[in-house]
Parts: sequence; C-alpha cells; structure tokens
Amino acid sequence: MFKKIIILSLLLSSTVIASNSFSVISREGINLEIARVEMQLNLSEQQAKAMSPILKNSIKQKIDVLTDYGIAFTRDAKQPELTWREKSDIYNQITLINREVTMQASGVLDEKQMAKFVEIQQQKRRQLFDYFKSLVS
Repeated sequence: MFKKIIILSLLLSSTVIASNSFSVISREGINLEIARVEMQLNLSEQQAKAMSPILKNSIKQKIDVLTDYGIAFTRDAKQPELTWREKSDIYNQITLINREVTMQASGVLDEKQMAKFVEIQQQKRRQLFDYFKSLVS
C-alpha cells in the first residue's frame, strides 16, 4: 500500500496507506486519509467542513492525472513502464494541483496549520518522486 499513499498523497499531495501493489481506492480509504490530515492539522469543525471538499477534489484531480497515464488502482494491476518524460509530466501536473490546493487551504488554515499542511504535502511529494523513480526502466 506504500505506492497507494504516494499516489494519493499526491493526492493531497494526498493519501491512503500502501504496500508493494496497488489496492482498490475506496471512498472509505480517501475519507480516512482526509480525516488523518484533518487530525494532524487539528482542524476545527468549521475548518474541516471547508477543507474536506478541497482535499477530495484534489484527490479526484490527481487520480484523473494518474489514470490518464495508465496507472491502475486495482489490486495487483500491472503498472505501465513510464518514461522519464511521462513521469515529469505527471509530477508537473500534480504540482499544479498542489499549488491550487495550497492557495485554497491558505484561506481556511491559520499560519501554524498552513505550515504543517505544507510539510505534509512535501512529504507526499518526496514519496511520489521515489515511486516514479521506481517505475522508470
């Protein structure tokens, strides 16, 4: 499930939990990951209501990017061998999504929460980068 966290983290640069093969992405898994982020940020109820759709939308956008490149989210699916250029394109698209999420989050989170959110995103980006390195032949 490690690869799944990377991909979803992305998905916040967003996620779920991972192993050596992808698991089916479930609504429950996404909601669980969002709840983890909300807990890490110590969000108020009002902040959580505002952040939840932002995070869900970013996850959906990131899943769309990944599936456009043939990355499957089913158990034991054969994953494509991506070129460096494809990995770079995916990373750049995910980075743009993350920037938008950061801008949206800045209107909801206080300074301390924002710093933690950026830290979470950076960790997810490092995981994603490592994952993409493993996909290139």
